[in-house]
Amino acid sequence: MPQLPDDLGDVKRQTSAFVATASHELRTPLANILGYVEVLQDLDAGPLEPEQLRLLGIVERNGKRLLRLIENFLTVFDVDGGTFVIQRAPFDVGELVSRVQHNVAAKVAGGRLELHVNIEADLPSVLGDAEQLERALSDIIENAIKFTPEGGRIVVRVSLIRDDNVRFEVADSGVGVPPAETDRLFQPLFRSSLSQAGATEGMGLGLHIVKMIIEGHGGEVGASSVLDEGTVVWFTIPAGLAAKAAA
Repeated sequence: MPQLPDDLGDVKRQTSAFVATASHELRTPLANILGYVEVLQDLDAGPLEPEQLRLLGIVERNGKRLLRLIENFLTVFDVDGGTFVIQRAPFDVGELVSRVQHNVAAKVAGGRLELHVNIEADLPSVLGDAEQLERALSDIIENAIKFTPEGGRIVVRVSLIRDDNVRFEVADSGVGVPPAETDRLFQPLFRSSLSQAGATEGMGLGLHIVKMIIEGHGGEVGASSVLDEGTVVWFTIPAGLAAKAAA
């Protein structure tokens, strides 16, 4: 008979360990599936008909969606378990934004949207985890894509503000968020009433993880929204540390 946990702390630790293990076990075969999909799409295993390639694209999109959900679960439990680590190193802000722009280009085109990027000249390098910050910015933009109708516009602005902070801002012309719900955007598992009514994909973890990443860097995150006009999501990262580290 399995031993019962002594208290709620043990329950939480055992639950976290189980979810982390299960997530890792799920991620490995899923990564293999996506690898074979890529082999087929590259025609390395022989020619395919257009309809077969189209179906493979559906498999790939859903596989990547599931992989993102698994990674989100792992991140949340890493934070809860105290094992989420920010790897700090100086990086170029412009290069990071360029990578994100490339990563979301297909989704922008698929939604028939406009994406504009405005980066202030001569920004200092930032001391932080470029991979995690790239993930945070990508999540914000992808969220904007989901809630912006065809023909809409998404604008990314990056600038240096007070006290040597770099501010990232993503503004969209989407459906917006009801005023009473704006303050809850970064809560775990929160999905707006509009998201639920439209059966929009997602579990409400994306912006919560963004908040954890930014606060792990000593930054701030926030949002404002006007119903039927759009939403602005922003975050700031201290930049002054990079100059001190390089000195």
